Amino acid sequence: MPVNLHFRAHFVTYLLLFLFLFIAYLPLSSFLFALKNDALTTNFPNKYFFSASLHAGYLPLWNPYINFGLPLYADPGFAFWNPLTWLFGLIGYSVPMLTVEILVYIWIAGMAMFELGIWLGFSRRVSFCLAAAYMCCGFFIGNLQHTNFLTSAAFLPFVVKTYLDLHRSFTSRKFFFSLVSLYMLATGGHPAIPVACIYFLLLIQAGLIIFNDKGVQKKKLLLQSFKIDLLLSAGFLVLAAPLIFSYCEIYPQFIRSAAVNQAILPDTGFDLSSYLSFLFPFSTTGKSDLFRNDLLMRNAYFSLTGFLCFLIALVKNKNTYQKIFLLAGSGMLLLSLGGPIKEILYSKLPLLDHVRTNGEFRVFGILSFILVSAWALEDLLKGLYGRIFDRLLFLTAVVSFLVVVGRFVLAPTENIFRNNPGHQWADFLAGMRDWLYGLHFSDRIFLNAVLLLLLIGFYFLLLRKFNRKIVLPLFMLADLITLSWTQLPITGVQMKSPAALEVYFSGIPGGIPIPRLSPLKQNQFFGEDIRNLFGCWSYYSKQPGTPFLCSYPSGLNFTASYFKSKLPDSLNEGPFLFTKSGVHGDRIKINSFSPTRLEINVQADTGDSLILLQNHYFRWKSTVNGKPVRIENADIAFMAVPLERGVNIVSFMYNSRPLTVVTLMSIAAWMVFALFVFKSGKQKAT
Repeated sequence: MPVNLHFRAHFVTYLLLFLFLFIAYLPLSSFLFALKNDALTTNFPNKYFFSASLHAGYLPLWNPYINFGLPLYADPGFAFWNPLTWLFGLIGYSVPMLTVEILVYIWIAGMAMFELGIWLGFSRRVSFCLAAAYMCCGFFIGNLQHTNFLTSAAFLPFVVKTYLDLHRSFTSRKFFFSLVSLYMLATGGHPAIPVACIYFLLLIQAGLIIFNDKGVQKKKLLLQSFKIDLLLSAGFLVLAAPLIFSYCEIYPQFIRSAAVNQAILPDTGFDLSSYLSFLFPFSTTGKSDLFRNDLLMRNAYFSLTGFLCFLIALVKNKNTYQKIFLLAGSGMLLLSLGGPIKEILYSKLPLLDHVRTNGEFRVFGILSFILVSAWALEDLLKGLYGRIFDRLLFLTAVVSFLVVVGRFVLAPTENIFRNNPGHQWADFLAGMRDWLYGLHFSDRIFLNAVLLLLLIGFYFLLLRKFNRKIVLPLFMLADLITLSWTQLPITGVQMKSPAALEVYFSGIPGGIPIPRLSPLKQNQFFGEDIRNLFGCWSYYSKQPGTPFLCSYPSGLNFTASYFKSKLPDSLNEGPFLFTKSGVHGDRIKINSFSPTRLEINVQADTGDSLILLQNHYFRWKSTVNGKPVRIENADIAFMAVPLERGVNIVSFMYNSRPLTVVTLMSIAAWMVFALFVFKSGKQKAT
């Protein structure tokens, strides 16, 4: 079916998925609460600059505001090469727009999962349930503030669909769409998910060979798979050349280029204790001696219905795809473990030795298990396994009831409703959030059990009056919404609204203005400490330089060395631009300023040096009075150029010619390939 006709056929379903997303993520989609922590402190700063630069008419290749400058296109933590970043950048990034962007990505994840379900032969009803389960699974809810994980994982169902379709029958059209899906996943803004995706696809490929039931020899299948992988790798290297070129360029100077000592990061995985989240996800959101890993890496919930259907699928006869996804999902859950498993495996497996956190890898297991359960869900709606499912549901109710009873037996005098939410709407919301935050582990599992009991009770009541085809999907959607609402205040949103946070940016000039030559020590927010809200104020002030090292995950080696020295004590007293002899005031004037070009007028009484407090990255070039000069290293991390006596016109230019050539070649390859696919598809249709 042509793409436009396919989209029209499923348009209403896409709208219903968006409606479900809006309701399930109501704390976020209502714009009553803003995203928090990493979403604003490490992901938003570059996007804020990115938009400002585009709106000013400049290419945002170099961000001069983060820790004395960083090549933005090579930052592994920023989705520079993702087309959607450019779309939102042109619209204009703001705190509310960041919320919109996150919701759009989760919606894409839902549509992709729906399409995968349809491709696997499921009904629209079941495919819709799969999409809802993926959008509200523990990965998206638990890691909501880790924007770059989400933007990559949104395209994971597309990757699986196109990859399997390509192995079913190879055509240029399928090959093209497989590359597109891989490109969108790889450019999501963080290398961890793309690296894990390589292992996930290898496990799927192994499953295709091991569980082949078509009578094809395994040797022939292995050779065929190898050819497909080779073609995909070659095609990806060409089409994603700018991304790969950028990573290779920054790697020698990147602060995280060395292999990670996994022994010091044992708590970043999805540990066995977190498996409790498959049934009681809210219980894993609090502090407890039971959990040794990061709070945001504990949730793998994909609905009670999905989990019970998964258990049914385990004991029933499984088809080829179920076996494949069970193998791939189990393998990825193994790779998502922390502790000794991570320490042993990650030091030996290629690329994984540079991975710091791995709890996000559970998304591959979640997606796989959702798909494994889908066949049981389809059969359930057709009238099969109804008695088994109801018994499992009743058993869950019994377990939940025992949890409720146990809570009062073990802590009879403790009042779970010890906080008063208040009567005003704002006070009520704040009180509810504080109440959820203050709950202990026993309170959380108790509340989770109560919610499940209520949901199961309503399910059996409705089942007496309505058909299972109607009741079961509604039960599943209500379950996902309820558990999302309880967890988002803990893992995803803060009390301040996007509008309230936007007030902080009201006094910042638009575009890329010519900066002031004021002391670095003034480039900070005076008053409340906003670092937990947005990160450093220097990210947004439109003033280069920072008086202290900002906690941004990407950086250059010599920047870290500078902040470890005693130089900041003296340099913080002056501006980001000065001469060795101390020339200042009206004798230094900035004629023009952009992210990749700077022109300064300097009057020198004698031979001198102009020092620019921007990181000495090898792409920078300089001229003095029109003559090329060598940029010297100054004060560990910065740039210095010689001055002549008298008036000097100094220019600093960022040389992006190699990047431009690689990018143009990649764009040309995309256009040629797309044209070829379009023509071949048109001829086939004719």
